[in-house]
Amino acid sequence: MTLKILIVEDHEDSAQVTATLLRKAGHQVIVAGDCCSALALASSERPSIAMCDIGLPDGDGCDLLRELKQLYPITGIAVSGNGMPADQQRYLEAGFSEIVVKPCTFDKLKEAIARAGLFAARYTPLGSK
Repeated sequence: MTLKILIVEDHEDSAQVTATLLRKAGHQVIVAGDCCSALALASSERPSIAMCDIGLPDGDGCDLLRELKQLYPITGIAVSGNGMPADQQRYLEAGFSEIVVKPCTFDKLKEAIARAGLFAARYTPLGSK
């Protein structure tokens, strides 16, 4: 299943490596380094999945996902170095359906994307892009 994935990551090298690997896996990928860019890209590109770092230079990934979910049908994957139970609870309350704790293997990331993709396919209204 080909997915359109928005990567929101302020560490440019990490974002580009992840984007390259996901493209090689057959996905369409767009990359933003901050919340403002992510909102603009989501508006024009309408991704089905937002893979968000939590600590971003101009805001919080949880707040970003809440805003994206108000505007578009989108499934979120939280990507964070903070994986304590309280952190994970906050990510779930923000609306993320998957949580990936850094550092992680690409296989773990692909598994999270596959589950999120199934969720997105099940809950995306017909006719939306």
